[in-house]
Amino acid sequence: FLAEVLVTSNRFNITLSDSVMPVCRVCTDVGEPGIVVNFVSAPRYVGVMVNKASVEVELFNPRHGSWEPVLEHFELSIKYTQKVGNDGIADTHLVLSGYKPLLLNVSPTVIRIATWFVPFFLDGFRVPSADEVGASSIEALDNAQHGRIDKYRVVNLCQQDVML
Repeated sequence: FLAEVLVTSNRFNITLSDSVMPVCRVCTDVGEPGIVVNFVSAPRYVGVMVNKASVEVELFNPRHGSWEPVLEHFELSIKYTQKVGNDGIADTHLVLSGYKPLLLNVSPTVIRIATWFVPFFLDGFRVPSADEVGASSIEALDNAQHGRIDKYRVVNLCQQDVML
């Protein structure tokens, strides 16, 4: 099996937010020919190449109501390859080449937001254990059968405890 995928969209904007307000925005521009993905099933090979791209990362500062740059405009190219030999061992290479200085802005706002929101975002990518899935499903089913359904949800965006 052989496949080549070419993504020619040249601008991607990804905004991460909690349930109320935006927190982080990632903006990328991809140059020609775009994102090229190659896949070969035998021998197993995966290749991803981005010839020239730029990326910016910004965090939302709710005190000022504006976006603050964390990673300033950075131009790079990416080449990722993975080959799996007959012995089943993967040979993986990742090459990131930058064309401008890598400028990171570390401010009290960045640190505050990172320590406050990053654990929540990372927890969203965590795969729950079988015990957690089973317990929450049984509890949700029991609550639904007895008419106990949550109608409201409170999101606390400050670092102080809220008494309800």
